[in-house]
Amino acid sequence: MPMTDEELQARDAGRDIAAELLGAVRDLKAGRWARKTTFAVLPDGRVRRRIERPDGTVDRLETI
Repeated sequence: MPMTDEELQARDAGRDIAAELLGAVRDLKAGRWARKTTFAVLPDGRVRRRIERPDGTVDRLETI
């Protein structure tokens, strides 16, 4: 269920966006990520998209 404008404003009033972004950058530099998407161009011009979890399992592999 979507949040109302009032709920969104109340949530955002207490957030420190700069600290959240800095933490996200530190996580990426340390190699911690939730999922990784890679794209590979195939010889026939199509593109293969691979979505991978941190444990190495492939969440989705599709050709676009």
